[in-house]
Amino acid sequence: MARRSQLRIYTIHPETAEEWVRLFHAHIQPLREAHGFSVDASYLSDDHTRFCWITSHDCPDGWDAAEATYYASPERNQLPFTTSDYITGHDVTMVQPTSA
Repeated sequence: MARRSQLRIYTIHPETAEEWVRLFHAHIQPLREAHGFSVDASYLSDDHTRFCWITSHDCPDGWDAAEATYYASPERNQLPFTTSDYITGHDVTMVQPTSA
């Protein structure tokens, strides 16, 4: 299967936004990368209420299988924080590159 990408937009608590960004880059990103994902971009909204990022994977067994392996990993289940303490909502969709 071809490389797939996913856009993830999180609604986050503005008062803990900078802490979330640090935790994401220190824990989530390396863990995703260890499971074959890349983190292609990440952004924090100016008002600190949204964190957006794009992740990709080559998906030899499909996106759902790659995600299931990641979420079932012991490392993911032993994160030193609870993501729901920072994320109050999310919008997740598969995306593909476009050209002019």
